[in-house]
Amino acid sequence: MAQSELVNAKSIIREAGMFERWHIVRHKIGVLGAVVVSGRYMRADGSTFDKALLYAALEKVIQKHGFLSVHIVGEATPAPAFARLDTVNLDEVVIFTKDELREVLEAEAVKKFDASRPLWRVLVLRDGTVVFSFHHAIADGQSGLAFHQTLLEAINSLDQVSIPPAAVVSAPSEVTLLPPIEKAADLGVSPFTILRYIVKMLVPASWTSGYWAWTGYPCPQEAKLTTRMRLMYHTPEAAHRILQVCRAHNTSLTPLIHTLANVIISEHLAEDPSTAGKFSCIATNIPVSLRLLVNAPREAMCNYVSTLAWHPRLIKRSPSTDKSWLREFPWETASELTKTLKRQQTESLAPLGMLKFVKSYEDFLKSKLGKKREGTFEISNVGRFAARASKTEGGPASSQWVLDNVYFTQSNPSTSSAIHMNVAGDPAGGIGVCVAWSEGAIDDSFGEAFFAALKEGLEEVIHHDVV
Repeated sequence: MAQSELVNAKSIIREAGMFERWHIVRHKIGVLGAVVVSGRYMRADGSTFDKALLYAALEKVIQKHGFLSVHIVGEATPAPAFARLDTVNLDEVVIFTKDELREVLEAEAVKKFDASRPLWRVLVLRDGTVVFSFHHAIADGQSGLAFHQTLLEAINSLDQVSIPPAAVVSAPSEVTLLPPIEKAADLGVSPFTILRYIVKMLVPASWTSGYWAWTGYPCPQEAKLTTRMRLMYHTPEAAHRILQVCRAHNTSLTPLIHTLANVIISEHLAEDPSTAGKFSCIATNIPVSLRLLVNAPREAMCNYVSTLAWHPRLIKRSPSTDKSWLREFPWETASELTKTLKRQQTESLAPLGMLKFVKSYEDFLKSKLGKKREGTFEISNVGRFAARASKTEGGPASSQWVLDNVYFTQSNPSTSSAIHMNVAGDPAGGIGVCVAWSEGAIDDSFGEAFFAALKEGLEEVIHHDVV
């Protein structure tokens, strides 16, 4: 550890785990920015909170979630660690802005963190939207929901603050962090799994599914963080209808969006002379939460997630003047993916276990620059809130703070999938969808067309007649 990074040994909470180090390296070399979860807070009468109430509530949130009171020491060493911050200056991590939500999300997703300071930020918009941005080493997407759940409960418990709270908040005297995933679960890898990875590296590229997958343009020659984002929100009533249609076809939301995205991309490739007939599949990634597997509560902040990598074949539809995205929709494909995701909850530890065989994370990540992308799109669904926030005892409904318009997004790494789709639910039952793509990963015109088609397709689902 460099002399400038020496800290009091008593402040060290624990070393970063294997998966946490992976994210620390990605962040340090510039292929990963932030994870962001936002939500709009307001009362039934339409009023929004002030700085005093927010600061008082954030102090309660900091006391509950240990990862909000740590920084990273030894970031550039093979053994970085999490150390306790004595205080958190809210004036340094909270920003009030007049910018619009999409602009803020785009900017935050690519912004990095100073490892010597708190590994999170909060931006507050004029309409009461709170944007929580954080380093992926301290938390996963569901942790963003946990932050907002705690903040909502804190705001409702305070009701109002007459005395301006201090901007400098003391960290908990004992900061507790959940253990890294390798301490919470068995990441042992079977000889068969190791052999499968070795064979994949040795066989000719043309023998692999990835060779025949369309994944947009290659990764850039140098790491960069730029992104385009588009947002769509479905009201609780519309979301309920989408989920109702999913149940009628024995599927769920993530497989539905995954399959719809494949239909859209397949049609685009078939209609473009430069790609027609040249590819047989796409490459997709679906993050899978490991919380149930390791008995970690949804309301905790941690980083317990793995990924299902898949190469679904392109979906061919017969020619027709009917432009409906649900025409000849392969519901059986969506249903089968639903079953696969359920199995994957108990079979998804292998990708994490393989990290132990990577000698240098930095060299491994940099080796992907300038190469063909390994992913067409990633779809990550953090689900709904663990529970609805309870009302303040005895308080009128108009005085209760509610949370809606929740969006989840994250950095689109230089070495990652061309398109990212991130889904989140809010306490009332609404669904926010963020579609993002890296600059240079696909043409912006295709990104816009993809988003428009996805929006059209989900609108069709809302009005779909279930037999």
